[in-house]
Amino acid sequence: MNIAILVQWLATFAWIGLVGFFIYLLVRAAQHRPIPRGGVGILIIGVVAVLLTTVASGLVFIKPDERGVVISAVAPGGYRPLPLEPGLRWIIPFAETVERYPISRQTYTMSIAPSEGMVQGDDSIEARTADGQKIYVDASVIYSINPAEVVNVHILWNDRYTDGLVRPLARGAILILYPEGTRGEPELLARFKNGIAHLAERHPAVPVTPVYLRGLGKALPKGDWLLVPFFCDVFVGQAMTWNGSRKEFCTACFTGQYPIPWNRDHLHNTKVNVSAEENFVRFNLDSSSE
Repeated sequence: MNIAILVQWLATFAWIGLVGFFIYLLVRAAQHRPIPRGGVGILIIGVVAVLLTTVASGLVFIKPDERGVVISAVAPGGYRPLPLEPGLRWIIPFAETVERYPISRQTYTMSIAPSEGMVQGDDSIEARTADGQKIYVDASVIYSINPAEVVNVHILWNDRYTDGLVRPLARGAILILYPEGTRGEPELLARFKNGIAHLAERHPAVPVTPVYLRGLGKALPKGDWLLVPFFCDVFVGQAMTWNGSRKEFCTACFTGQYPIPWNRDHLHNTKVNVSAEENFVRFNLDSSSE
């Protein structure tokens, strides 16, 4: 039992003692028996209970195989930029909470046997032999979360990283990411988060294809619920792989590795201005159609 849990138990016992003392006084009053003078005792127990509850809310013990992401009501962005390291840590009581993520090696199994894999039923992977024959194989993927990227994992995936990231990559599925992290101002391309670069670095053989959308900010702006009939453009760039630098990779994804007239030194709030459309495969989507 760590100190944080011990303090929580002490706070619980203090509140139980306070409530029990009140019940004792009420029972004596109902029986028309003299009530002992316990005002000072009640005050002391109440103060101790409040102090222990406050301390218990601020103490957090992080195990060696964990990292903690602090969700904060006072920090910019709603979270602390650095994860909590192992040991006894302190957070702001009642204003911050901690989400724990394991950093030890985990195994994700996909099997044809109904009860052996992470998914019930036939979860084997379809593959092709060198001569084109279709086969089904069982596979186990051993993975772990990079301790330095726990905060990014929480922002991008929360607790869905196993089903949303590990499983699709293991099965060779197409994984769609939004590197801006959120919907920003209409028709403005915001700075890319580093999550896409970290994924490419961990999986250098997996190709990354940039896709740019234009017109969605007019058809359905952020915060609106009514779809407006506008033509939307989809620009599909050429696939790229990890180039050895996170900054350069994010820049390459941003510009699509094409001579598009975007200012690379000002990636934030840069208006989408794709004039070199011949460098992209272009599709017109009518947002008014089904």
